[in-house]
Amino acid sequence: MATLRSRIRGGESATVEFKMTVPESEKLARVVAAFANSAGGTVFVGITDSGLVQGVVDVESEIAAVERAMVLLVPRPSVEIEHLVHDLRDVVSIVVDGMDFPELCWLDSDPDPLLYFRIGAETRPIDRVSERAVIRLRKHGRGEREISDDGAYLLERLWADGPKYEAACARLLGLSMAGALIPRAH
Repeated sequence: MATLRSRIRGGESATVEFKMTVPESEKLARVVAAFANSAGGTVFVGITDSGLVQGVVDVESEIAAVERAMVLLVPRPSVEIEHLVHDLRDVVSIVVDGMDFPELCWLDSDPDPLLYFRIGAETRPIDRVSERAVIRLRKHGRGEREISDDGAYLLERLWADGPKYEAACARLLGLSMAGALIPRAH
């Protein structure tokens, strides 16, 4: 297994999130759902946003807080909780597997549940129109050679940060890009 230092070296990303302590249950559940709906990822608890290993005070209470957050997710994604020690400091890692196609992970506690995805180093909800496009893509678009209208719509709508995110977005949606995406006329 890779060392903790090597696992956090690149900082926060589409697959890595740092927290000093486990956040309130719904906030952690959103991050885990975003990883599960994307390509998977790891939340490291006991690490500052800048990647400095501070450690946690009480490993067992942090793990209990993670378990409280997991019960908010439907279906519950595959998650492995690890207790790591680095330079005599305790760290908790929450390794989240991506959901199997076409499943998506929702927060059961939301009265009007939203889908969350990991986009770059951010956890973002998506709007209802985008949500319908994601569901259609998850059901019918896996492994497509061309970007469908739904895929193009999502690339434009969700990853509006420019072309550098288009390939990552396509991978997260299970699409393969034969070439650069050409924006559709509106």
